[in-house]
Amino acid sequence: MAVKKKDKEIFTTGKGMKIELRSVDPVFLQSVISSVKMPPVPTYTTTTISGRKETHKMDAQAAKETEGGEEIWKEYQEDLTRASSEQTERSLRALFLDGTVPPTGEFIDPQWQRKMEIIGVTIPDDPVELWVMYLMMAMTSDDIIRMSSHIMRLTGVDEELIQQAEDSFRDSVQAEPE
Repeated sequence: MAVKKKDKEIFTTGKGMKIELRSVDPVFLQSVISSVKMPPVPTYTTTTISGRKETHKMDAQAAKETEGGEEIWKEYQEDLTRASSEQTERSLRALFLDGTVPPTGEFIDPQWQRKMEIIGVTIPDDPVELWVMYLMMAMTSDDIIRMSSHIMRLTGVDEELIQQAEDSFRDSVQAEPE
């Protein structure tokens, strides 16, 4: 839950970690989102009764009715999923980078650090990079979604867009066992 405390927004994770939040520059956030190139929607061409050729954007139904369309549509959907996941990950990193205040002193849970060593994940030397990585990998998916939504609210993002982002985050953030 997030509570207002002395002009600071403090977010408390499910495990009790307290994280100071702040708003993010909306232009920066939009730039991060726009930095991911989304795949173009495939098209198909049809000939009208009068013989004129028309090009249309493909959808799932048109893909079924177009020779080779189902394979094209499948590839497009896979590319779209990859790009959307990349967009979500970059957005989360941007929110955590600019929307949180890294604590002074030691913040790494030794059990998390040991876990990363065992699975072969390199822990960055840069403290800010480590902070963002720690937030991305140590919090539960529920905490990630709740904290991201709170940062977006601080930033002034429209509630409808926050709901869309929450749905996107739920699709791409893996739940970590408690």
